[in-house]
Amino acid sequence: MTKKEFIAAVAEKIEVAPKEVDRVFDAMVFVLKEQLITEDKIQLSQLGIFSTAIKRPRKIVNKFAKEQSEGELKFVDIPQRRVIKYKPSKYLRELIDFN
Repeated sequence: MTKKEFIAAVAEKIEVAPKEVDRVFDAMVFVLKEQLITEDKIQLSQLGIFSTAIKRPRKIVNKFAKEQSEGELKFVDIPQRRVIKYKPSKYLRELIDFN
């Protein structure tokens, strides 16, 4: 489902103009983004918890290195970074499990 299809479905469900639903959706995304930037978590009771976490720096093998000789591995450093975590609510997990 695309954003356009989602907005049309919500607009039909609550009998509101799609433009209004689009404005509300954009505002929700903006607030979610702002909260995640400030490292706060957002808990939406029927959806779940959105939060951020720090991924530690690590080294990985570069399988596509051109100068790689037989038996010699080239490593690439991946720096530390923040990632978005999502934990679905119990309600949503049970809803998906039983359908």
